[in-house]
Amino acid sequence: LFVVEADGREVRVLGTAFNVMSHDGDFSVEVERGVVAVTARSAAKPVRLTAGGRVRQAGNDAPQVDRVDPAAVATWQSGVLVYRAAPLDEVGRDLSRYFSKPVKVSASAKGLRFTGALRIADEKAMLDQLRDFMPVDVQSTSAEVRLTSRETG
Repeated sequence: LFVVEADGREVRVLGTAFNVMSHDGDFSVEVERGVVAVTARSAAKPVRLTAGGRVRQAGNDAPQVDRVDPAAVATWQSGVLVYRAAPLDEVGRDLSRYFSKPVKVSASAKGLRFTGALRIADEKAMLDQLRDFMPVDVQSTSAEVRLTSRETG
């Protein structure tokens, strides 16, 4: 039995390929193939995930279980982040892990969803890709990156 513990949560591996992300209070497990049992923080019993299953938890919020494309689970290992109708907040949190500063999404852009693939590169290249694919403006300072909805008209 193989067990991964991350920030007060437990993932029991039962013969599988999967991805665990724990960063700044956000936690997720996505299964590419096989089965895992995930015990989320403050959960009474584990959640069983099969290929394409995902559990997400922000801080101590209730864990959310949904589905992902199993083929996209580990694309980051090949240098690509793949999204399908992902909230821009989720994309921003992912980008924050690659930059030396947080990526914040303004209220005007919170409702935007992103479908596409971002090549993992330096900050400027990744932000240029996002700007090309999304109706967003990007303001980058030494302290943060802020994404705002681009005015269309």
